[in-house]
Amino acid sequence: MAALRSLVQSLPKAELHSHLAGSVRDSTLRDLMIAASGENSAAPLLDLESAQTRSLSDCFKIFDIVHRTVNTSATLERVVREMVEDNAADNVVYLEMRSTPRRLVDCEWGEGEAETRTLRGVDIDSPVDKALNFYVETVARAIEEAVVAMDEKITVRLILSVNRTSPLASIERIVALALAWRQASTIVVGLDVSGDPTRGNMQPILSILESRVRGKIPVCIHAGEVMNVAETEAILAYGPERLGHCCVLSESTRRRMLASKIPLELCPRSNLLTLHLPSFDYHPQADFWLANSYPLAICTDDSGVFRCTLSDEIILVQESLGLSAAQTVKLVLASFSFSFCDAAIREDLLRKAQNEAAALLEAYEQG
Repeated sequence: MAALRSLVQSLPKAELHSHLAGSVRDSTLRDLMIAASGENSAAPLLDLESAQTRSLSDCFKIFDIVHRTVNTSATLERVVREMVEDNAADNVVYLEMRSTPRRLVDCEWGEGEAETRTLRGVDIDSPVDKALNFYVETVARAIEEAVVAMDEKITVRLILSVNRTSPLASIERIVALALAWRQASTIVVGLDVSGDPTRGNMQPILSILESRVRGKIPVCIHAGEVMNVAETEAILAYGPERLGHCCVLSESTRRRMLASKIPLELCPRSNLLTLHLPSFDYHPQADFWLANSYPLAICTDDSGVFRCTLSDEIILVQESLGLSAAQTVKLVLASFSFSFCDAAIREDLLRKAQNEAAALLEAYEQG
């Protein structure tokens, strides 16, 4: 098992479902809390750091800390840079970071107050919100600087997220921003729909996607996190380029997914926590997906909150489902094929990963 763990950690990997807000280091949050309010302000976080496991309630507390402390361009740049560094340290060679644009406190404009008609010197088809664009530009610049600092050993792209519980006007502003960045730059590659699955109405969001987005930018949608057959069926009918989670499904929905084969982002520790499972062996869908050769990408979801790396997640799946080394390597490589980056980049990354993985697997099998 130690040799297989070493193999997984050495493999080139693609991370496709990783939220920036959930990937902040505990040590960074502690620094930011102390900087904002003094030494005593970090006491609640220290309790969360020392716990062996984290409850769902603990995770929401951490998200609240992130929202309160990562609220300037400087703090945002720091967490972006560290997220790139952490993934590169785990031999992730392709990362799709996702984040919801919001107004930063050092931005001179309020959301909805002003618009721009150019992005990075490119005239865009429709004006976009300046406050939200300030956020995206900050993230994009931090990504580019971090990649250079890593000697370009990792390729990073950005997916803009909309929260299903937000007002439709706010969702439409982020959609417009994603489309504009897709027109002006290669760094924004997709649009994500996420948020509390027990709240909000997905149908108006799907209508926006259908009328404004289809065919212009890839979409991934969180689905099947709670039992809601009608909503999950509506998402499948829209047909996003990728699905997230899909843990709680009716049999008819599973059959429909098998027919569509929309790639699925599987986030093991996240699923364990949200479904209150004692171990991954109890995952309601994982065996089914593997038995039916469903297109899967193993992902972290929130590596900081769940205190895991992509290698940890892959090893968890391998150990729980009893995968061989060859099966594990095949699962790891599959993620590259589902990425949203330009086809030429995707094919080059996949080819290099396949060559490196083949050499690593051969060395592993020879002992």
